[in-house]
Amino acid sequence: MRLFSPVPCSSDVMSRGTIISLDVVGYMAWLKEEGFGGIMVWSVVMEDFRGACGTGKFPLMNAMGQELDGYTVKS
Repeated sequence: MRLFSPVPCSSDVMSRGTIISLDVVGYMAWLKEEGFGGIMVWSVVMEDFRGACGTGKFPLMNAMGQELDGYTVKS
């Protein structure tokens, strides 16, 4: 895991000494395994609004939506 990446569109960055990982698929898998009822996004400041990273616009939001598509909480 990289501790700091100055390159735009990287998967991990460091902000004030805290590693921020953008492993959306991994987090969504954990969320589903734990039986959470949904997600909340605190900030989309690192989202690619213009599609500059080559994966189209809004890759984080789209990845979360795709991973949770059809997901239901098991009772």
